[in-house]
Amino acid sequence: WWRIWEERNNRVLRGTFSSPDSVARIVQRDVQFVIRLRRRCPSAVG
Repeated sequence: WWRIWEERNNRVLRGTFSSPDSVARIVQRDVQFVIRLRRRCPSAVG
């Protein structure tokens, strides 16, 4: 099952890299989320 899991991850990575627009959106979401956490509780984020 490990090989199947690796193949699935490779397919997901290929799909995401083939569409940079979706990757940029996900990255922007993560960045905005982290910035909000830092503003709310800077000590918790470290």
